[in-house]
Amino acid sequence: MVGVSRGAAFLGCVLTATTAAVFFLSLVVAWPMPVYLPLERRWTWAAGSESQELLSTVAMDYYGRSWSALCAAFLVTFAVWFVGRIRRNAPTSPASFPSQRTLFLAASYAVTAVVFCVSLMAYKLIGREPTSPGLFGLFGLSGVPSFGDCPQVQPR
Repeated sequence: MVGVSRGAAFLGCVLTATTAAVFFLSLVVAWPMPVYLPLERRWTWAAGSESQELLSTVAMDYYGRSWSALCAAFLVTFAVWFVGRIRRNAPTSPASFPSQRTLFLAASYAVTAVVFCVSLMAYKLIGREPTSPGLFGLFGLSGVPSFGDCPQVQPR
């Protein structure tokens, strides 16, 4: 039973590390992915959140980026599981696969990938100001309202 729990933990580490790594790479390299446009209530394919089509509207690429990363991670995890099944059925396979050291390395890779992913996402979003030129025009407003335009209430 120990081999089954180690194998499941190893596959969980592979899934986590691959999901975070693909998510990280999708932040660095702009490849086409699904992007949701909530004002238009539709999905579209775009290569990065800085494309000209997406600059004129509100676009959410997080869901498509997460979906792409999870799909790639499930494919990689299935491939690792399949190779592990073939290796376990081989006549020269060790009884305790994965070893404690292999499991520790997989967990270390998973934690490192998650830290890289979170830190890059925070770096990209920390200085971003949410603006959309099309949003205020949609509601008939000329620009971003300021607090100076609000009527002041005079105390008695």
